[in-house]
Amino acid sequence: VWCLTFLAAACLTFLVLPESFESSARIKTDHPPDRNFFKVECELIKSEVILGSVIEALKLKEVRGRRYNGGRKLTVKQTLELLRPFVELSFVRDTGLIEIHVLRERPDEAASIANTIADAYRQYRANQSAQLSQGLEKGLKDQLEAANGKFAAARQELDKLQKASNIGETTAQEARDPASAEAKERPFWQKKRDLKDSL
Repeated sequence: VWCLTFLAAACLTFLVLPESFESSARIKTDHPPDRNFFKVECELIKSEVILGSVIEALKLKEVRGRRYNGGRKLTVKQTLELLRPFVELSFVRDTGLIEIHVLRERPDEAASIANTIADAYRQYRANQSAQLSQGLEKGLKDQLEAANGKFAAARQELDKLQKASNIGETTAQEARDPASAEAKERPFWQKKRDLKDSL
C-alpha cells in the first residue's frame, strides 16, 4: 500500500507539474576566491540593480504579466518576486567564477535569462571600473593643476624678488648659498633654493 501511494504521488507530480529546464552561465570575476566576496556578489546579482536591468532588457514585466496577471503589466517588484526563486548562484571553487543557474519551463527562456544576468553583471562591473578610473584620473589632474598653480605662484614671487634685488638673468641662473649672499639678495636665493627643493 505504501509503495502504491508513493508511486501514485510520483505519477501525479510528473503529470501535473510543468517540465522545467535549467540553463547556466558563468561570470569571471577579477577577485580572488573568497566566501565573503561571493556572498556580497550573490546579493548584488539577485538585487534590483542587476535583475532590474534583466527585467527591462527581456521585457519580463510584460511577459510575466501576460502569463500571471491576466495580461496586465507587472511592477518591477512583482517581477523580481517571480524571478528570484528561479535564479540560483554557485561559486566554482578556487577559480573566482560565479555560476548562474536559471530554471524555467522553456529552455530558450532559461538560457536567455541566465545569459542576460551574466551580461548585466559584466556591464555593471565595467561601468563601476570606468567610474573608478575616471575618478582617479580626475584626482590626478586636480593634483597636477594644484602643483602647477603653486609652482607658477612661486615662480612669480621669485621673479619679483629677482627684480627687487637687482639680480641679472645670468646671475639668477647660478646656484648660491643664501647665507653667503648680500643681505638684499638673500630672500631671492632662499626662495630659489626652496623652490628647487620642492620639485
